[in-house]
Amino acid sequence: MTGVRPQLGDADVRFVNGRTFAVAATLDGGRRPWAAPLFGREGRLFTVVDRTTVRLRPTVTDGDPLVDNVSGSGRLGVLYVDPSRRRRAKSLGRGSLDGESVVDEMRRNFGLCNRYLFGRTPPAERPWRGAGGGRW
Repeated sequence: MTGVRPQLGDADVRFVNGRTFAVAATLDGGRRPWAAPLFGREGRLFTVVDRTTVRLRPTVTDGDPLVDNVSGSGRLGVLYVDPSRRRRAKSLGRGSLDGESVVDEMRRNFGLCNRYLFGRTPPAERPWRGAGGGRW
């Protein structure tokens, strides 16, 4: 995943399909940038339709401007992140709505270096100690 390309390669397809977290960037009606975190199950959150099209099925909360922004400006960028492997990629393109999905028609896709992405592994769940009782 290096360099700027108009389409996804085989490794890129596997990477995008396996993501459970990403960040979408859009512009609102006043051309102000918005970032929306995208969460979902692996294989469900993102589906690569073809080498230039990705279907997003994010869980959108009330007040999240993602859908309005995509239907307004149509501009969409997505930062795909895998902190455990220190890998990330970005796509820029046009977004559209299709039922419960946002469709990303990529114009540019590129991998990003891992220099500032530090490896993270989720800690084992720890029981809550109660109010004022400190940490998780």
